[in-house]
Amino acid sequence: MASDTIDLAAYDEQPRQEDGNSKPRSLSRIFEGWRLQISVSTAAATVILSINITSLLIIRAKFPLVHDSVSFYTGSCQVAGRLAIAAHFIINIMSTILQTASNFSMQCLNSPTREEVDVAHSKSIWLDIGTPSVRNIFRGSKAKGALWMLLALSSFPLHMIWNSAVFETKVTNQCAVVLATEDFTRGADWQIPSKFDNKTGYGAGFHDIIEHLQQQIIQNQLERLTVEACFQAYNTDILPSRSHLVIIANKSSIESPILGVWENEYNFTAVPFTWLFSSTHPMKSNRYYDDDTLYGDITLRTCYSQPVAEKCRANLVPLFMLLVIVANSIKIMSFILTLYITRRETPFCTLGDAIQSFLERPDVYTKGRCISAHHDYMKRAREQSEWSPRPPSSGDLWTGGCEFWFAALRKRHILAYTALLFVVLLVGGSWSAYKIEGDRGGSGLSLASSIDPDSSYDLIFNLSERRILSSFIIANIPQVMISYIYLGLNYIMTTMLAMREWCSYSAAVRMPPKGLRVSSPVPDTEQRSTYFLSMPFKWAIPLNIVILLVHWLVSEAYHLVQVESYTNNPRIAPAVFSEMYLCISYKLIWAIIIPIAGGSYTMLVAIGLFKMYPEGMPPAGICSASIAAACQPSRVQIDGSTVQFPNDLAHKKLKWGITQDPDETSGGIGHATFSADDVLPLKKGKLYA
Repeated sequence: MASDTIDLAAYDEQPRQEDGNSKPRSLSRIFEGWRLQISVSTAAATVILSINITSLLIIRAKFPLVHDSVSFYTGSCQVAGRLAIAAHFIINIMSTILQTASNFSMQCLNSPTREEVDVAHSKSIWLDIGTPSVRNIFRGSKAKGALWMLLALSSFPLHMIWNSAVFETKVTNQCAVVLATEDFTRGADWQIPSKFDNKTGYGAGFHDIIEHLQQQIIQNQLERLTVEACFQAYNTDILPSRSHLVIIANKSSIESPILGVWENEYNFTAVPFTWLFSSTHPMKSNRYYDDDTLYGDITLRTCYSQPVAEKCRANLVPLFMLLVIVANSIKIMSFILTLYITRRETPFCTLGDAIQSFLERPDVYTKGRCISAHHDYMKRAREQSEWSPRPPSSGDLWTGGCEFWFAALRKRHILAYTALLFVVLLVGGSWSAYKIEGDRGGSGLSLASSIDPDSSYDLIFNLSERRILSSFIIANIPQVMISYIYLGLNYIMTTMLAMREWCSYSAAVRMPPKGLRVSSPVPDTEQRSTYFLSMPFKWAIPLNIVILLVHWLVSEAYHLVQVESYTNNPRIAPAVFSEMYLCISYKLIWAIIIPIAGGSYTMLVAIGLFKMYPEGMPPAGICSASIAAACQPSRVQIDGSTVQFPNDLAHKKLKWGITQDPDETSGGIGHATFSADDVLPLKKGKLYA
């Protein structure tokens, strides 16, 4: 019966060796290898924190706070939009750096120490080595678990609100549309036809607007447009630089030069000027037919448009920036504490750390199973069978063969990741395809094509109801989903690459022996230092670039924008109607984001299905028990004698292969392990223990 305590007496049969990971270290060695990576992460996070604090202080000092936000630019809508895009790109660069640094530190924190591995093995439990693992968190120290949770929780503000800390305010103008004859442009007396007099929201002010427009036409203060140019200018839901419109027709011999009056009251639901921009485009054809044929057939000749200054804005939400600064500070503190916690006993952050420890002090719970694969221990865990010493007269049969890269993964993890990505792509792709099909022949990427107010989703958020925080949180749900996809992808790639590194020590691989890649290499030995854990930079850098682009593109395709509508009356101050809108650029989703995400996943599947590990080594994967079993010095002989590892074996260039032939002298049962001498690959059809 396995107990929670480690049977130290089991080690009495062999000399006790100091674990190479427990040797005293100078200050310079504390920051070597992956510790330097965490130190660099701390410095990068500090620079990002300085940028956030400086930006907030400067903007808050120079611009007033209005309705919980600060407008740091007012003017051209194009410039405001570009500032928001640029800000989101910079924010996503910084958030990707923090996310990558946080994941790196979290992996170091959930990497087990030798003591934690020994306790787990005594309970017939194996731990993950060299890969992100939630499994290890519940079997390690409480301090590391709490710090891991703090890093995980501090990531949520970065995903949920950082992109929304900067947002754009689009400004449109409610306007009157006057259909008149040439007499109106010459100053003729006019009156609004009775059928239009009571159908506008301007009331008495409507007469003031028309009178002012007539005076502006006479004084050449309005911009004259052709009918086609007028159609192009006003065939949109957003009018940032234009207001009231006068359309001149060739009708004559009537009582008043005013033929009709309408207003575009911007309510985000109706298509503007439906009478003017119907499917037949009467303005584009220079023809207009009144609904009840009151005036009969008329021809449109020209237009007079009232230009106004653009007042679009780029805004910052100080509250959101404060939350980001707090999360940023927590990460810096957590990085420093990670270095402090791991200084006492180095965790098994890399496979080399685990191999070195098991070579210097072999595991007592996995003897006699040198070719046991990770799935063997997973099966025993499912069956809840205890680990027991194997009799010297039995062994495992080596059947040979190569494993695909996906063999390193657990099926439930592959299925969970595939299901999440499939749901995201299916929902986004299907909805985008539906919208594109319904929008063919439309006016392009206007605001109306990005908003679906009639859908079953709550896409409209009124600032007057002070729901800005919940609005931004809902808008950033896709960012959280992308982050979960990244975590799944990072786990898959890390696990497969850790298995590749493990198999590279096989004697069947036609490569020279190599030293262990460890956290703290012993000077003047063959051991190698490392700045990454399991995923080399040539894999990690492209992965993070793809994630950065997807995060940024999603922030542009799925984001909130404030829309303000102004009423322009020459005699009163402009009234402002403001709403917060969730904008979805489905064409951007369909044309860019889905191909990138789908293409990356297809590449991952291709790698996992078609790349194969070298044969000649048990697929230990990330299983601590399988790794420990492959690092036993020798199997117990029939006569009871054993062979020990040399004291400095972990410091040399190593290969893994047969150290004891499965011949008659060994009872037909061989043994394989790490050796600095020449070793042979495993022989198919032979027993090993």
